[in-house]
Amino acid sequence: IGDYSTISILSAILGYVKIGKGVFVGAGATIIPHVNVGNNAYIGAGSVVVNNVLESGVYVGAPAKKIR
Repeated sequence: IGDYSTISILSAILGYVKIGKGVFVGAGATIIPHVNVGNNAYIGAGSVVVNNVLESGVYVGAPAKKIR
């Protein structure tokens, strides 16, 4: 987990996940194993990240998709 990142309550970060700097993971979000989350990404509450997040932006949904 990189510097200045926030992992909110009830989030599930499952094995071998790399989280970059300045990332926010919303409450109840899930990140499956072997996924990388790049710098300055925002993962919305309740989202499920199943693919690598390589660029900054806002990701929401199940599976998480970039909206901004």
